[in-house]
Amino acid sequence: MKQLLIVGAIFLVALFSIGLASGGLTGDNNESNTNLQSNITQPSVDPQLGTLLATFTSSGSLTSAPFTVPASGWKIRWSYVPSDSYCYFVYQVMQQGITLPLDLKSYDSTSVTNGINYVYFGPGTYYIVGDAANISSWTLQIYA
Repeated sequence: MKQLLIVGAIFLVALFSIGLASGGLTGDNNESNTNLQSNITQPSVDPQLGTLLATFTSSGSLTSAPFTVPASGWKIRWSYVPSDSYCYFVYQVMQQGITLPLDLKSYDSTSVTNGINYVYFGPGTYYIVGDAANISSWTLQIYA
């Protein structure tokens, strides 16, 4: 048993040494770190809608995390998947510090289940309050 522990310890030391020699354990692998950094910092851009700021998905009620819009004239791409012939989807655009909604949209169609709405408020920090009935899932994407 003692010999098995010694062999295991030597194996672990050898693996650790190989990792240090290759730069994999020290962060010296600049190529993979650069790619990771560029993937993190590169925002998603739609040529027609602009930069994707946030995406919110649910199948029922949701109060989103706050998001910041840098300018006036931003867009909300909405979609939902009905699960019944009677369905209902509603969302409100709320600004932090204000109790009344700035905008409210509601839909109950099984044939028109996506679109784009334009919001002419900003800049500022906002959040979304959404709710749904007989909806498998819904998604809102915020673009500016």
